[in-house]
Amino acid sequence: MKKILALLLSVLTIMSMAACGGEEATVSNNDDAGTTAATAATEATVDDGFSDPVEYPMPDFLVPSPMTERPTYPVSENPTEQELRETAVKAMHDMLSIQWSTEKTIDYNKTGAVSHKDYHYDPETIYCGLPYADGQTTIYVWLEYYDYRSGLMHMDGDGQWLNQYLGNTCAGSLMWAWSTVCDSLTGRYVNTSMVPAYGCLPVGPYTYPNFEFLKEYKDEPGQVSTGMICEYNGLDVMFESYAQIKMADAITNSKSEHTMMVIEDATVVRDEEGNIHPTQSYVILQDQAAGTGDKFYEYLDANDGTTHHYTGRTGPIAVKMTFMDLYNATYIPVTTAEFAGLETYVKPEISFSNGCTNVDEMLSGTVTSNYPMCMFKLIATNSKGQEKTLHTVYFNRKDVQGSEPGMFDGKARNYKLSSDRIAIDNALNELVAGTYTITLEATAPNGEVFHPATFTYTK
Repeated sequence: MKKILALLLSVLTIMSMAACGGEEATVSNNDDAGTTAATAATEATVDDGFSDPVEYPMPDFLVPSPMTERPTYPVSENPTEQELRETAVKAMHDMLSIQWSTEKTIDYNKTGAVSHKDYHYDPETIYCGLPYADGQTTIYVWLEYYDYRSGLMHMDGDGQWLNQYLGNTCAGSLMWAWSTVCDSLTGRYVNTSMVPAYGCLPVGPYTYPNFEFLKEYKDEPGQVSTGMICEYNGLDVMFESYAQIKMADAITNSKSEHTMMVIEDATVVRDEEGNIHPTQSYVILQDQAAGTGDKFYEYLDANDGTTHHYTGRTGPIAVKMTFMDLYNATYIPVTTAEFAGLETYVKPEISFSNGCTNVDEMLSGTVTSNYPMCMFKLIATNSKGQEKTLHTVYFNRKDVQGSEPGMFDGKARNYKLSSDRIAIDNALNELVAGTYTITLEATAPNGEVFHPATFTYTK
């Protein structure tokens, strides 16, 4: 059903959603300035830039805190839409606000989404949040190296190792947070894949430009930017779309190639005629933003006076943007089929494709999952009950995307052990003589751990 839905919802057939907005208020036309909100909306000028996001008083659940145990994100047997949305917000929050320190100084130059950025992490500093890095893996990969008692990260190698395997980007943190409760997503990049064919749906009445409009953009053949979408739909349509934003929806733009998650339903202010006031209406967002050098955003803990640093950040986690800010920055709101009520939540299921009684059968099989897996481990347990991890795979956001739009055949859902045959054979050869229980272990985005196959191996 999900494959059919994703294929049918092509870029040119985006349908509006009948979602309700958040809190709404009405302002009188007889304001001190003598102008109505409707006039303000009509006469609003669109600048090249937009006002800086305003720091928002941080909700209690977003205050940085140490992580004392491994988090999981379960939901009830028949979760409501609100429960699903709250779970996704919490999952992204944990990635942005976990406190940690490092045992040794880490320096590296980032060469990915934000190129030529130098990062420096010092052992004497408490940091908050996963670093902005190309690893684009889940919090569970990060926690493989995290000490819950001390808050220390035990990392070997240089900073490039951190960049390759740990940390996240704006779209990566959003995708993994959504994936705790949404299995309909198949995309990986913020602008080119946050469209219906990859599982992202529009919020509100905006539509994609028609062919005649697109001909005006000859310098961008075949590419529909969020700027085109905002210009094509205009102020009123985009404002009404922003008004329908709910908790856990996202905003994205191709102007700065950035995306953020909404943490509260939009606050909408209208005049007596029902027109939206674009500078008084706003959304509150949580943001994974890139930082440079030793400049980190500081947060002063009012309880103990401790200064914490948001890792790789130049601003706070929670920010406020008005509807006018959103339009000027060419943001469009998007959501998922589960949040839109078009798909029903399903529980994670991870299985092995065939019988697994020996090494050959294991290497010829595939671990399949309805959600993108976070990681895979091959574990050997000896006769004394001692465990040794023989092979580990950390799945990143690039492993999620299918071979074509609407396809669910990415590596994170279909891991063929034959692709790592050499590494697995080498690990088995290093075992001392004896009898072992070999266990295949896979982790779903909500933290649930599965063991899809086990067998006895004698060396």
